[in-house]
Amino acid sequence: MNSSHWKAPDIRLLAVAASLLVTLFNLLLRAVPNDDAFTYIRTAEIFLEQGAAAAYANYAWASFAVIIALLGKILPLDLFTLAVLFNGLWYALLIYAWLGIVREIDPSPRVMALAVLVILIFPQLAAFRHEVIRDAGYWALLFTALWQFILFTRSRLTRHVTVYVVCMLGAALFRVEAVIYLVLVPLSLAADTSGRRIRFIVAYLTASLLALLTVWGLLRLAGLDLWQLLTSYLSVYGGFVSEAFFPPPGRYEELARMLFNEHAADFSGEYLRLILIAGFFLVLLGNLFNGLGAPYMMMLGVGAWKKVLHMPRHVLLPLCACLLVSLGILICFLFITRFLTARYTMVLCLALCLLLPVIIDRLLKLAAEAGRLRLWRNSIAVLLLYCFLDAYVSFGIDKLYTMEAAQWARTQAPSGTVLLTNNHVVAYYSELVDDYDLTPSHVAAEDITSAETGSLVIVEYNFDMLQVLQQPEVASRLQMIAEYPAGEEPRLAIFRRNANP
Repeated sequence: MNSSHWKAPDIRLLAVAASLLVTLFNLLLRAVPNDDAFTYIRTAEIFLEQGAAAAYANYAWASFAVIIALLGKILPLDLFTLAVLFNGLWYALLIYAWLGIVREIDPSPRVMALAVLVILIFPQLAAFRHEVIRDAGYWALLFTALWQFILFTRSRLTRHVTVYVVCMLGAALFRVEAVIYLVLVPLSLAADTSGRRIRFIVAYLTASLLALLTVWGLLRLAGLDLWQLLTSYLSVYGGFVSEAFFPPPGRYEELARMLFNEHAADFSGEYLRLILIAGFFLVLLGNLFNGLGAPYMMMLGVGAWKKVLHMPRHVLLPLCACLLVSLGILICFLFITRFLTARYTMVLCLALCLLLPVIIDRLLKLAAEAGRLRLWRNSIAVLLLYCFLDAYVSFGIDKLYTMEAAQWARTQAPSGTVLLTNNHVVAYYSELVDDYDLTPSHVAAEDITSAETGSLVIVEYNFDMLQVLQQPEVASRLQMIAEYPAGEEPRLAIFRRNANP
């Protein structure tokens, strides 16, 4: 075969292959499932046993669990394995689409190689690969949609905006926030200088509304009321909204006395709302720092300081719109719910990471021109090596002890034994708890004292649980059987409920 006709494979396909290998490796590791996984698996079981209506009644936005259940009808694998494999496909699509966007910014071979490295060793994204979460599909379809819209802004081909709408509607199956991106990101074309942009925006919004109505009609035919599902899903946040905008009388005065003192509250209490707002923004920055990681945050900061980033306008407008929408969603969520996690910041973090390959490439070019290439290259290599180790070498707490405790309960406890636990893994794998997805964060003292003699109490230590176990009426009714992990600082204990003293 003539080597002149050989064509190097698309580096994006190599990245996808590497991503799929990471998924298979994670399956071999059989990591301990995250707590959210049990909600999805239980919902999938309900779908298989009772149908879609019951599944959505159990979990309002149950599309992810329903798809896992449908896969379970086709493939002879357990639901946890199917969920990991299913998410592995989404991570592969996410990486392909993400690299597609980088290619629109700068298609040079070195930038693309750096982009593959950046996304594959992104520590927080690698950490989520071990978890069963619905967000993987959401991220993948959202960035595929963004990539297609960027292609549309360059080519004005209708097929790209059609794929954008379909992908955003697909992303909404996993998280309803995708509808906000569906509507707002195309409005970025209002800042475009090309002709007929207003006509396109009006036509697009009309087509999007028709698409949403079509989806609503199809769901109605399937026996699902989209409006009812949406209100049921949003009702979870009703208490947060009420607390945020209509706090109980005296709440702020009470909080001011807690933060200051009785005397100082009279003078500083009027600034409490400003203090809370500043605190919320610090929470947002902290979660962004956790999501991006120190090395990526440092490189983005250096890139901003050196002013090395510029990109084509057809990429800049949609990307800025995505960043602004994502930031707005995070701020609204934080101010309403008063909490945030790194998982919620991932869209913003992934969008910011799009800038990293270009920043690194241009910093190296500047360093070469200044005769400092070796210093900068070594510094960046150290940061990337740290990210690799953080992504693929575990420095956290090994939770295999929860599986060991669950196996003990499954094999040693007599059939029909009542089990009280605050650990989802123990509840599920012990096969002694029917509603394992409803496992509380701590077992209440009254549940222990009222439990029948011979019941098992298996608890993972946390602050609330330790307070319960130290109560005399609880301690006197429990006999310790074992603590895990063996030979280390105990993090979980197995007790048997004794007869009342």
